[in-house]
Amino acid sequence: MKRKTLTQYLVEQQRAEHALGSEVRLLIEIVSRACKTISHAVSKGALGGVLGSLESENVQGEVQKKLDVMPMSGADTSQRWHQRKWKRST
Repeated sequence: MKRKTLTQYLVEQQRAEHALGSEVRLLIEIVSRACKTISHAVSKGALGGVLGSLESENVQGEVQKKLDVMPMSGADTSQRWHQRKWKRST
């Protein structure tokens, strides 16, 4: 049996059964990419420069860790997705 990527599977489901909306597929792909990015950074450990603390604090006054802030870099992707969805609904 030939292996499929997540994207291939989602596109097939969207086309064949219309069981998946394009917005949901896009959201799943964005989350998947974020998970891969975080996993890759964690696997590098200290060599990747993602361990340790930053010199900033969160709203609770706790020192932020580099890995805590890294997922926020994908926020523009998420924001663009929401803007796209908003434009379609108006």
